[in-house]
Amino acid sequence: MNERAYWLTMMLKVAGPVLDHAENGTVHAALSKYVTEVERQPFMCLEIIGRTLSGIAPFLESSPENPEEERIRSSLAQKAAAAIRNLTDPSSPDYGFSGPEDKNWNMQWLVDAGFLALAVVRAPKALGSNLPPAVRKNLAEAFRKTRNYRPVFNNWLLFSAMVEAGLSALGEDYDLVRIDYALRQFEEWYAGDGLYGDGPRFRMDYYNSYTIQPMIRTLVRRFHDRYRENGLGETMEQLTLKRFQKYVGYQERSVAPDGSFPPIGRSLVYRCGAFHALAMASLEGVLPETVHPAMARTALTRVIHKTLDAPNTFTEDGWLTKGLAGCQPGLASHYVTTASLYMALLAFLPLGLKESDRFWTDPEEKSTWEKCFSGED
Repeated sequence: MNERAYWLTMMLKVAGPVLDHAENGTVHAALSKYVTEVERQPFMCLEIIGRTLSGIAPFLESSPENPEEERIRSSLAQKAAAAIRNLTDPSSPDYGFSGPEDKNWNMQWLVDAGFLALAVVRAPKALGSNLPPAVRKNLAEAFRKTRNYRPVFNNWLLFSAMVEAGLSALGEDYDLVRIDYALRQFEEWYAGDGLYGDGPRFRMDYYNSYTIQPMIRTLVRRFHDRYRENGLGETMEQLTLKRFQKYVGYQERSVAPDGSFPPIGRSLVYRCGAFHALAMASLEGVLPETVHPAMARTALTRVIHKTLDAPNTFTEDGWLTKGLAGCQPGLASHYVTTASLYMALLAFLPLGLKESDRFWTDPEEKSTWEKCFSGED
């Protein structure tokens, strides 16, 4: 099996159960036996669907050259649209935005509305303009409900900003101040060498990849033209891209030949999702000069193999288990549920590239790790 075929097979294996249930409005019923934390059950549908769609959105928005891939894409797009319909319909058992009183909701709703909004920004047709008007209206109203939350003073600022970006992608009014505040605050938290602090304190983990770098990049690309004073917008775009590429270079260097990588920090059970930034740079064609597309493909393929092919990665009915390479529930942070694990799909963004793109067609090339430790210059 060639690499792209393997990627597509694994994406379907992970996302398939989510979208099959989401299409039928049965996510809550099917997932409840795995998400046993009572306080987390009200928003598990939003959590798993938002994270799933943010990873597969580029594929949903693509135009595959292969007829079989197009058949798969079309089927997934229909299921994704149905998922959003059920997720935003107050009468659906999978409604994802209910709470006793809006201002008393658990703030996790804001987090995963941010990932759902990221999916809409990445697939504005498949998950936006192609939706029926009533569904688009419900989606916009759901996004606006999350404005009741004051985000935690860390990467959560980006979720508030991303919700506004999602409204923008839907053609709705949006609040630029929330976006501006998040970007200006993260400028204050830049630690240097391609790394942002997650709030006032620096934390050594993969949140620069899970959330921080990709969302800053997305927001600056979309809204930098609103910063017209003294060329500020252009400066922002160039500076944040340079930092993004610096970090992406580190990501490629951190992958060993067997696909393992340093198991440090929080949320390791998001598996290959730790390489969201490298996947996004590959999709956008903005890899650093030192990382050729074939090197990025190799690194990502190895990480996907290592984290998703391990025994006991899936339950008997197809859901992901908690672990980095197998079932390792002891690795899971206290806030992680089965629904949280679908951040793993963020590694699959390059499936949005055409089959003929050089990311897929360039001959295999040694990774930076291999070059360094083989004595190659």
